[in-house]
Amino acid sequence: MRILLSVIGLALAAQATLEVNKRIDTDFLEQFENFAEKFNKNYHSENLKQIAFTNFVENVQRYNLHNQK
Repeated sequence: MRILLSVIGLALAAQATLEVNKRIDTDFLEQFENFAEKFNKNYHSENLKQIAFTNFVENVQRYNLHNQK
């Protein structure tokens, strides 16, 4: 019974984490789209756009971490 409760607890925690990550990704995606529009960025493939998005998120996170110091 304890194992079952532990598994259920882990599943609920994982679901909550996914929901938070989805919201964060949505926030970053909106910021990225605004950035791309403002600076007339055009990506020739979805792969290049995904790479640019990943770099954008990493840079925003790095800047935010730096600004917290």
